[in-house]
Amino acid sequence: MTATTLGLMLTILWAGYGSVQGERSPVATSRTNSLIAIALTRAVTEKDVPDFESIRDKQRIPLLDTTEWGQAWGEKIPLDALPKIENVRLTLLSKEELQLQANERGAFLYLAVGKIILEADSATICVGTQWALPKDLDRSIVYLSGGAYELKYFWRNRKWLFDRIGWVAVS
Repeated sequence: MTATTLGLMLTILWAGYGSVQGERSPVATSRTNSLIAIALTRAVTEKDVPDFESIRDKQRIPLLDTTEWGQAWGEKIPLDALPKIENVRLTLLSKEELQLQANERGAFLYLAVGKIILEADSATICVGTQWALPKDLDRSIVYLSGGAYELKYFWRNRKWLFDRIGWVAVS
């Protein structure tokens, strides 16, 4: 199995899920941004997103700038959705910027936000790691790491409270 096949498998896994679902009012947008922030904070501080330990620089972590990685209909992650985490800087990068860095510096893992389902009193969000691979990489090399997990939250007293991890997929 090649790295391309693994990437395609992750893309297919995520393709069945729509982009941000639910109403898109200013309140929903604010709640979505706070959900993204709390989920990314958990992924970084708890280090429980699959293969977090394989991220090269844990003080400056690349983050795909759209939701639904691998999907053309992804929504941009706004700057105000980025959490403030002590000694960590999440850097929003487009697919093109990730590719340029991989071409210049070699393969590396980055964080990505997948599906988001926002409901009245609960939400589901997926966060994962994925490889940025240089264009000239020997495609016979297989990267057996990366993956994602689904986090479930409840909305109580105007804030998100962690409920549980729904599923974990590791490639």
